[in-house]
Amino acid sequence: MYSPLRRAQRALRLNPRVFFQFPDHVQRPEAGFGKMTWVLARALCHFKPVDLSQVPLRARAQALSLQVAQFSPYPATGHHAVWQKGRALVWYWDQAAVQRSMAEVGLAPRRVQVLPESVLYAPGTSGLRLIGNLQGVEGQCWQQDRLLQ
Repeated sequence: MYSPLRRAQRALRLNPRVFFQFPDHVQRPEAGFGKMTWVLARALCHFKPVDLSQVPLRARAQALSLQVAQFSPYPATGHHAVWQKGRALVWYWDQAAVQRSMAEVGLAPRRVQVLPESVLYAPGTSGLRLIGNLQGVEGQCWQQDRLLQ
């Protein structure tokens, strides 16, 4: 049995506000409620696989943060990781630039989930593939269900 409250909660989940950041502009959603998601065009992200399989499970998130700080060229770095066993697929970006763009459209950065465009596509299995994305094409190399580059 559905109550008006339950319908409203469901509507909030089904109508997220998704913003797309390109290098030269931000595309705002037409409408929506609930969770806000900020999608970074592939051109705004860097990718690096990081093997942390030798690090204890409980310490991996912290170890990953230290690794990202070490290899990132930005003073403030945002990142998103997809874990494949002990290996992290890491997309990272200039967090200060992203936060400036969010502020320009009136969003509080702490309330917005940031995702790199690449994680929105279904994973590959093996081989090379080209994916049409927001601004062109992304090349990926997969081997045994693992993204290499």
